[in-house]
Amino acid sequence: MSAMDLQFLQEGFRRAVLEGCDEALIDRVHPAGALSAAGSLAVYRRNLRSALTRALRDVYPVCAQLLGDARFRGIAAGYAQRCPSRCTDLNAYGEGF
Repeated sequence: MSAMDLQFLQEGFRRAVLEGCDEALIDRVHPAGALSAAGSLAVYRRNLRSALTRALRDVYPVCAQLLGDARFRGIAAGYAQRCPSRCTDLNAYGEGF
């Protein structure tokens, strides 16, 4: 695999997880068991959103308590979509929340 292929795959994966399915990437992903390629990427998307929401809840527990679980998750999901993590350390996530 060339560096350009790897860069293409990494950028496609990033877009697919953060923004939704990338059709060019879907053609390169092999289905996993009963899951389609799009379904497999959706697992990553849900796990990322869940991890970012947990990170925000850990940093802002009083906000989570005051807003309630459902409302906090909704606000956190919107924030995660507009401001995805740019760092591999979740402890650094959520400064602008």
